[in-house]
Amino acid sequence: NVFFSRLHSCNLTETCCEALALTLKSYSHLRELDLSDNDLKDSGVKLLSAGLENPHCTLEILRLAGCRVREEGCSSLASTLRSNPSHLRELDLSYNHPGDSGVKLLSAVLEDPSCKLEILKLSDCTVTEEGCSSLASALSSNPSHLRELDLSYNHPGDSGMKLLSAVLEDPSCKLKKLKLSHCGVKKGGCSSLASALSSNPSHLRELDLSYNHPGDSGVKLLSAVLENPNCKLEILRSVLLSISICKLNTEGSAF
Repeated sequence: NVFFSRLHSCNLTETCCEALALTLKSYSHLRELDLSDNDLKDSGVKLLSAGLENPHCTLEILRLAGCRVREEGCSSLASTLRSNPSHLRELDLSYNHPGDSGVKLLSAVLEDPSCKLEILKLSDCTVTEEGCSSLASALSSNPSHLRELDLSYNHPGDSGMKLLSAVLEDPSCKLKKLKLSHCGVKKGGCSSLASALSSNPSHLRELDLSYNHPGDSGVKLLSAVLENPNCKLEILRSVLLSISICKLNTEGSAF
Protein backbone atom coordinates (compact mmCIF):
# COMPACT_ATOMS: atom_id res chain seq x y z
CA ASN A 1 0.00 0.00 0.00
CA VAL A 2 1.15 3.53 -0.78
CA PHE A 3 0.53 5.87 2.16
CA PHE A 4 2.07 9.03 0.73
CA SER A 5 2.48 10.81 -2.59
CA ARG A 6 5.17 13.46 -2.98
CA LEU A 7 4.79 15.56 -6.11
CA HIS A 8 6.77 18.57 -4.96
CA SER A 9 7.99 20.83 -7.83
CA CYS A 10 6.72 18.60 -10.64
CA ASN A 11 5.46 21.35 -12.98
CA LEU A 12 1.89 20.32 -12.27
CA THR A 13 -1.07 22.56 -13.11
CA GLU A 14 -4.78 22.54 -12.34
CA THR A 15 -5.37 19.91 -15.05
CA CYS A 16 -3.91 17.19 -12.83
CA CYS A 17 -6.13 18.04 -9.87
CA GLU A 18 -9.28 16.39 -11.18
CA ALA A 19 -7.44 13.06 -11.50
CA LEU A 20 -5.97 13.52 -8.03
CA ALA A 21 -9.46 14.23 -6.67
CA LEU A 22 -10.70 10.92 -8.10
CA THR A 23 -7.77 9.20 -6.44
CA LEU A 24 -8.65 10.72 -3.09
CA LYS A 25 -12.23 9.53 -3.46
CA SER A 26 -11.29 5.95 -4.25
CA TYR A 27 -7.90 5.30 -2.64
CA SER A 28 -8.51 5.20 1.09
CA HIS A 29 -4.92 4.35 2.07
CA LEU A 30 -3.40 7.69 1.02
CA ARG A 31 -2.38 9.62 4.13
CA GLU A 32 -0.01 12.31 2.81
CA LEU A 33 -0.10 14.42 -0.36
CA ASP A 34 2.61 16.99 -1.11
CA LEU A 35 1.87 19.26 -4.08
CA SER A 36 4.07 22.16 -3.02
CA ASP A 37 5.61 24.49 -5.59
CA ASN A 38 3.24 23.61 -8.39
CA ASP A 39 1.06 26.02 -10.37
CA LEU A 40 -2.31 24.75 -9.11
CA LYS A 41 -3.99 28.11 -8.44
CA ASP A 42 -7.43 28.44 -6.86
CA SER A 43 -9.08 26.51 -9.68
CA GLY A 44 -6.87 23.48 -9.04
CA VAL A 45 -7.47 23.61 -5.30
CA LYS A 46 -11.22 23.72 -5.95
CA LEU A 47 -10.99 20.51 -8.00
CA LEU A 48 -8.81 18.88 -5.37
CA SER A 49 -11.22 19.88 -2.63
CA ALA A 50 -13.95 17.81 -4.26
CA GLY A 51 -11.88 14.72 -3.47
CA LEU A 52 -11.20 15.83 0.09
CA GLU A 53 -14.93 16.14 0.77
CA ASN A 54 -15.50 12.47 0.10
CA PRO A 55 -16.06 10.53 3.37
CA HIS A 56 -13.80 7.77 2.05
CA CYS A 57 -10.89 10.22 1.91
CA THR A 58 -8.62 9.74 4.92
CA LEU A 59 -5.82 12.11 3.94
CA GLU A 60 -4.04 13.41 7.06
CA ILE A 61 -1.32 15.67 5.59
CA LEU A 62 -1.84 18.13 2.73
CA ARG A 63 1.00 20.38 1.60
CA LEU A 64 0.19 23.18 -0.83
CA ALA A 65 3.08 25.57 -0.16
CA GLY A 66 3.82 27.91 -3.05
CA CYS A 67 0.82 26.85 -5.17
CA ARG A 68 -0.56 30.36 -5.86
CA VAL A 69 -3.52 29.83 -3.55
CA ARG A 70 -5.59 32.93 -2.79
CA GLU A 71 -8.84 33.66 -0.93
CA GLU A 72 -10.95 31.62 -3.36
CA GLY A 73 -8.80 28.55 -2.83
CA CYS A 74 -9.09 28.97 0.93
CA SER A 75 -12.85 29.17 0.53
CA SER A 76 -12.85 25.79 -1.24
CA LEU A 77 -10.64 24.23 1.43
CA ALA A 78 -12.78 25.67 4.21
CA SER A 79 -15.95 24.27 2.64
CA THR A 80 -14.27 20.90 2.31
CA LEU A 81 -13.11 20.79 5.91
CA ARG A 82 -16.63 21.55 7.09
CA SER A 83 -17.95 18.60 5.07
CA ASN A 84 -15.22 16.19 6.23
CA PRO A 85 -13.60 17.83 9.26
CA SER A 86 -12.12 15.00 11.25
CA HIS A 87 -9.39 13.48 9.07
CA LEU A 88 -6.90 16.22 8.19
CA ARG A 89 -4.13 16.72 10.76
CA GLU A 90 -1.68 18.98 8.89
CA LEU A 91 -2.28 21.75 6.33
CA ASP A 92 0.60 23.71 4.80
CA LEU A 93 -0.37 26.84 2.87
CA SER A 94 2.95 28.65 3.24
CA TYR A 95 4.13 31.03 0.51
CA ASN A 96 0.67 31.65 -0.87
CA HIS A 97 -1.52 34.76 -0.89
CA PRO A 98 -4.68 34.02 1.10
CA GLY A 99 -4.48 37.33 2.94
CA ASP A 100 -6.49 38.07 6.06
CA SER A 101 -9.75 37.24 4.27
CA GLY A 102 -8.56 33.73 3.38
CA VAL A 103 -7.25 33.17 6.90
CA LYS A 104 -10.62 34.26 8.26
CA LEU A 105 -12.35 31.56 6.19
CA LEU A 106 -9.96 28.88 7.45
CA SER A 107 -10.26 30.14 11.03
CA ALA A 108 -14.01 29.59 10.94
CA VAL A 109 -13.31 25.90 10.31
CA LEU A 110 -10.93 25.73 13.29
CA GLU A 111 -13.81 26.79 15.53
CA ASP A 112 -15.62 23.53 14.76
CA PRO A 113 -15.04 21.01 17.61
CA SER A 114 -15.01 18.27 14.95
CA CYS A 115 -11.93 19.81 13.33
CA LYS A 116 -8.85 17.87 14.42
CA LEU A 117 -6.22 19.94 12.62
CA GLU A 118 -2.98 19.83 14.65
CA ILE A 119 -0.51 21.67 12.38
CA LEU A 120 -1.27 24.83 10.41
CA LYS A 121 1.50 26.47 8.40
CA LEU A 122 0.86 29.99 7.09
CA SER A 123 4.39 31.27 6.58
CA ASP A 124 4.58 34.28 4.23
CA CYS A 125 0.82 34.48 3.66
CA THR A 126 0.37 38.27 4.06
CA VAL A 127 -1.31 37.84 7.45
CA THR A 128 -1.71 41.02 9.52
CA GLU A 129 -3.37 41.89 12.83
CA GLU A 130 -6.78 41.19 11.25
CA GLY A 131 -5.82 37.61 10.39
CA CYS A 132 -4.39 37.12 13.88
CA SER A 133 -7.71 38.27 15.30
CA SER A 134 -9.53 35.56 13.31
CA LEU A 135 -7.06 32.87 14.39
CA ALA A 136 -7.22 33.97 18.03
CA SER A 137 -11.02 33.87 18.00
CA ALA A 138 -11.00 30.38 16.48
CA LEU A 139 -8.45 29.01 18.93
CA SER A 140 -10.35 30.49 21.85
CA SER A 141 -13.46 28.61 20.69
CA ASN A 142 -11.63 25.32 20.05
CA PRO A 143 -8.26 25.52 21.85
CA SER A 144 -7.36 21.91 22.42
CA HIS A 145 -6.41 20.46 19.01
CA LEU A 146 -3.85 22.73 17.37
CA ARG A 147 -0.28 21.80 18.31
CA GLU A 148 1.78 23.86 15.83
CA LEU A 149 1.16 27.27 14.27
CA ASP A 150 3.62 28.83 11.82
CA LEU A 151 3.11 32.54 11.11
CA SER A 152 6.68 33.35 10.07
CA TYR A 153 7.29 36.10 7.48
CA ASN A 154 3.96 37.82 8.16
CA HIS A 155 3.02 41.21 9.60
CA PRO A 156 1.06 40.67 12.82
CA GLY A 157 2.83 43.47 14.67
CA ASP A 158 2.71 43.79 18.44
CA SER A 159 -1.07 44.21 18.29
CA GLY A 160 -1.40 40.83 16.57
CA MET A 161 0.93 39.29 19.15
CA LYS A 162 -1.31 40.58 21.92
CA LEU A 163 -4.32 38.84 20.37
CA LEU A 164 -2.47 35.52 19.96
CA SER A 165 -0.98 35.76 23.43
CA ALA A 166 -4.45 35.94 24.94
CA VAL A 167 -5.06 32.45 23.49
CA LEU A 168 -1.83 31.13 24.98
CA GLU A 169 -3.05 32.18 28.43
CA ASP A 170 -5.96 29.73 28.20
CA PRO A 171 -5.18 26.54 30.20
CA SER A 172 -7.04 24.59 27.48
CA CYS A 173 -4.56 25.74 24.85
CA LYS A 174 -2.25 22.85 23.92
CA LEU A 175 -0.09 24.68 21.38
CA LYS A 176 3.45 23.28 21.54
CA LYS A 177 5.18 25.07 18.63
CA LEU A 178 4.76 28.73 17.71
CA LYS A 179 6.85 30.13 14.86
CA LEU A 180 7.06 33.92 14.55
CA SER A 181 10.30 34.47 12.62
CA HIS A 182 10.47 37.75 10.65
CA CYS A 183 7.22 39.08 12.17
CA GLY A 184 8.35 42.52 13.29
CA VAL A 185 7.88 41.64 16.97
CA LYS A 186 9.05 44.42 19.27
CA LYS A 187 9.06 44.95 23.03
CA GLY A 188 5.25 45.16 23.20
CA GLY A 189 4.86 41.78 21.51
CA CYS A 190 7.44 40.22 23.83
CA SER A 191 5.62 41.67 26.81
CA SER A 192 2.36 40.01 25.69
CA LEU A 193 4.09 36.68 25.08
CA ALA A 194 5.90 36.82 28.41
CA SER A 195 2.66 37.55 30.26
CA ALA A 196 0.90 34.66 28.52
CA LEU A 197 3.69 32.20 29.24
CA SER A 198 3.79 33.30 32.86
CA SER A 199 0.06 32.57 33.16
CA ASN A 200 0.22 29.22 31.35
CA PRO A 201 3.89 28.15 31.33
CA SER A 202 3.71 24.40 30.93
CA HIS A 203 2.49 23.74 27.38
CA LEU A 204 4.76 25.54 24.88
CA ARG A 205 7.88 23.58 23.90
CA GLU A 206 9.21 25.59 20.93
CA LEU A 207 9.17 29.33 20.26
CA ASP A 208 10.79 30.85 17.17
CA LEU A 209 11.37 34.61 17.39
CA SER A 210 14.24 34.77 14.91
CA TYR A 211 14.89 38.05 13.11
CA ASN A 212 12.69 40.30 15.23
CA HIS A 213 13.37 43.52 17.16
CA PRO A 214 12.62 43.03 20.87
CA GLY A 215 15.61 44.99 22.14
CA ASP A 216 17.18 44.46 25.55
CA SER A 217 13.93 45.12 27.39
CA GLY A 218 11.98 42.56 25.35
CA VAL A 219 14.66 39.91 25.87
CA LYS A 220 14.68 40.65 29.59
CA LEU A 221 10.93 40.04 29.77
CA LEU A 222 11.25 36.67 28.04
CA SER A 223 14.26 35.73 30.17
CA ALA A 224 12.14 36.16 33.28
CA VAL A 225 9.75 33.52 31.93
CA LEU A 226 12.61 31.06 31.45
CA GLU A 227 13.46 31.43 35.13
CA ASN A 228 10.04 30.02 36.06
CA PRO A 229 10.51 26.35 37.06
CA ASN A 230 7.12 25.57 35.52
CA CYS A 231 8.29 26.79 32.11
CA LYS A 232 8.78 23.77 29.85
CA LEU A 233 10.17 25.62 26.84
CA GLU A 234 12.76 23.34 25.20
CA ILE A 235 13.64 25.23 21.99
CA LEU A 236 14.01 28.99 21.67
CA ARG A 237 15.15 30.24 18.29
CA SER A 238 16.45 33.77 18.46
CA VAL A 239 18.86 34.42 15.59
CA LEU A 240 19.91 38.08 15.58
CA LEU A 241 18.39 38.66 19.01
CA SER A 242 21.89 38.53 20.37
CA ILE A 243 23.86 40.69 17.95
CA SER A 244 23.82 44.21 16.61
CA ILE A 245 20.18 44.33 15.51
CA CYS A 246 19.14 44.33 19.17
CA LYS A 247 22.38 45.81 20.62
CA LEU A 248 22.20 43.41 23.52
CA ASN A 249 24.10 44.07 26.68
CA THR A 250 24.83 41.63 29.46
CA GLU A 251 21.24 41.80 30.68
CA GLY A 252 20.22 39.94 27.51
CA SER A 253 22.88 37.25 27.79
CA ALA A 254 20.33 34.58 28.75
CA PHE A 255 19.83 34.12 25.02
